[in-house]
Amino acid sequence: MSVRAAGVRIVQISGALVAAAGLAWFTQLSPDGTVWGDVIAPSAVVSIGFAVMIVPTTIAALTDVPESHSGVASALLNVSMQVGGALGLAVLSAAATARTLDQSRAGVPAGLSLVEGFGVAFAIAAGLMAVAAILALVFFREQGRRQRINLVELQNGSFDD
Repeated sequence: MSVRAAGVRIVQISGALVAAAGLAWFTQLSPDGTVWGDVIAPSAVVSIGFAVMIVPTTIAALTDVPESHSGVASALLNVSMQVGGALGLAVLSAAATARTLDQSRAGVPAGLSLVEGFGVAFAIAAGLMAVAAILALVFFREQGRRQRINLVELQNGSFDD
């Protein structure tokens, strides 16, 4: 789905919902699962969702930024994604660890305890992706529909209106 055909909002929401579905799929992990069914397939779904979200995020962050500030806006976008990813991973890891330890202390076998911990983290991540879809619905404008957008020019600030 392209931003040109559907607009920033619809593409962003679609990507977030696809990523949420993949993350929810990960909650079904089991100690006896398969690599293909429990890891590779949901990873592919999450990856597609994230890939779809990159373009509308960039467009939303950099559109209407004055050319003199486009470098700063692009850098802020990149730093925000890196810091957000690091903080998100820290929170999800803490949740997974807490659940794993609780299960281990309750006498649950190690493999099942670990899978339970990961399941909690993936459920939280899926919920956050659903929240991202709702936020995109509420806050994103209909930028990009029926427009040609060159992301390289947009990031470099060398675009003409």
